[in-house]
Amino acid sequence: MSGLGDSPIGLSTPFGIGVPDEVAAPPALPPQAARFIDPTTRDYVIESDGSYQRMPELRHRVLLAVGERKGSSTVRPTDGVDIPTRIDASFDRRAKNSVSSALAFLVAEGALRIDSITISQPRPGSVETTISYTDLKNGTRDTATV
Repeated sequence: MSGLGDSPIGLSTPFGIGVPDEVAAPPALPPQAARFIDPTTRDYVIESDGSYQRMPELRHRVLLAVGERKGSSTVRPTDGVDIPTRIDASFDRRAKNSVSSALAFLVAEGALRIDSITISQPRPGSVETTISYTDLKNGTRDTATV
């Protein structure tokens, strides 16, 4: 019975002989790293094959920053959005300022530029916030709705 000690690698085994396999080209778009968050249920979405749906990492960070209520974290109580409870003439301005301050850390690190913030009230008692921004790392424009 021959083994590695009886058969030197260079003589009896075909290492280095043959035609190399072709390597597939890398994908045109990089894979999305963050899990997709459903804006209605605020839960992750699972594909039919059992994997998670994906979304751009920056959109994920924006949704997490704007979806957190200010004061809900005991570790970082100043993070999050404080949507005004009273709707008056200054409601839109106060809500936009709160969203802007929640995203300030992403602006400061150079990750995004806020293009617009839209506050709407689709039904009584609910507020929908849409943030249009530009990803400064790759130059793409995107929108996140909470």
